[in-house]
Amino acid sequence: MTTTAKSYWFVGASYGKGSEDQSERFLKEGIWQNGRKDKYFDLVRSMQPGDRIAIKSSYTRKHNLPFESKGQTASVLGIKATGVDTKNHGDGRFVDVDWEPGLEPVKEWCFYTNRSTIWKVEPEDWMTEGLINFTLGWNPDINDGVRLNIRPFLTVTDVSKKGAGILRAKPNIHWKKDRDKDVEAASGYKLGLEYEGKEGDCINDHHLTLAEKQAAIQITLEGS
Repeated sequence: MTTTAKSYWFVGASYGKGSEDQSERFLKEGIWQNGRKDKYFDLVRSMQPGDRIAIKSSYTRKHNLPFESKGQTASVLGIKATGVDTKNHGDGRFVDVDWEPGLEPVKEWCFYTNRSTIWKVEPEDWMTEGLINFTLGWNPDINDGVRLNIRPFLTVTDVSKKGAGILRAKPNIHWKKDRDKDVEAASGYKLGLEYEGKEGDCINDHHLTLAEKQAAIQITLEGS
């Protein structure tokens, strides 16, 4: 799923007596409702048909995080459901939403969060784009991984550490082929022949072009 909506909204669903969670009601009735009667009217009125919307909750967690926190507390955004705005009633309170089935378990995003009841997010930088893509679908960073070709820095005369070239330390990179073998269905099954090897060789020193990465993504999407 690509992120082509006009705007992206992350909204709360807990209000009323005891701050009851209204998520199930919203999904059942195909709406989202601003629970505040004294604020957020202009924001709600600015929501447009075609905008993407997600029900979220904001909280903190110290344990059972998907990374080593060293005992520190992290902010967490729980994504409960996503949908598309279909109609704005213009009253600052109600929008109709075509909701997708609720997410079970809740998807959790850490660090870049917001506790406001209504949070408008625009794809302006890597943080906002990461949150949007995480929430709405698979849109991988095709440049993920080592982004810099460091080989030229390693092949010059060593400055300090042996084999490190001008770097302070020699990175632990396996340049040669792996001992494992690719299956015949793999796109790089015959790549070894280009490197004086055999079919099925796993070549670590081969860098895919942007076109090759885009073609692989398209094949994956068509097969899903």
